[in-house]
Amino acid sequence: MACLLQPDPRPNRDVLGKIGATPKVFIQSDDAPNATVIAATLNDDQVTIHGNTFTLPALKSGVNVLNLVMLGISEGDGVTLVEDCGGGATQPLKKKFVGAAAGGANPHVGFNIRA
Repeated sequence: MACLLQPDPRPNRDVLGKIGATPKVFIQSDDAPNATVIAATLNDDQVTIHGNTFTLPALKSGVNVLNLVMLGISEGDGVTLVEDCGGGATQPLKKKFVGAAAGGANPHVGFNIRA
């Protein structure tokens, strides 16, 4: 299976994909190797998490907003969205840094996927 997503080379953009694609993704963090996604939504639709990977619903035309809530990360940690391309192949897509979580809430990181 080939990769369905690619890093967006334009400044201040995250990821590119095709309309209708259903990529399988996960997160990696050198700063927080035990980071775990506990909730995910794409365009406000719940995404089912299997272990630490999840298959996104079909991408829609325009900007698709992927929101992740994680445990095991702290303010300033780098978190990379990675695609599982199948056959053991992976592709890093975008690295973001965790901001402060108000009131000690679970940290949140968001990615935009343009299709």
